[in-house]
Amino acid sequence: MKEGEKKNPLAVQAMGYMKKHYRENISLTSMAEELSANPSYLSRLLKKETGRNFTDILTGVRITAAKKFLDEGYRVAEAGEMAGYSDYVYFYQVFKRQEGISPSDYKKGKKN
Repeated sequence: MKEGEKKNPLAVQAMGYMKKHYRENISLTSMAEELSANPSYLSRLLKKETGRNFTDILTGVRITAAKKFLDEGYRVAEAGEMAGYSDYVYFYQVFKRQEGISPSDYKKGKKN
């Protein structure tokens, strides 16, 4: 959602939900249920409002959190787990795909 644009209240709620619950194993269906919304409608709404789908938004929220944890000095495995990734290898792959750098290289770069 871009600054200055009128935001759909349900989309705002959904974004807030993801930012609050990113550590949990959430799905579009479970989030829609929590927000009393139809999953298909919520999916279309998020895409319309943000230009990204649910998975991409949640991944962005989780990687942003992981970077914050790495910046705070947590080990890579800890940062991944705290950001909602139970599988270290998967976290490593997603981080590298999103950021173009491995989490360990990201952390090393922040030390310099």
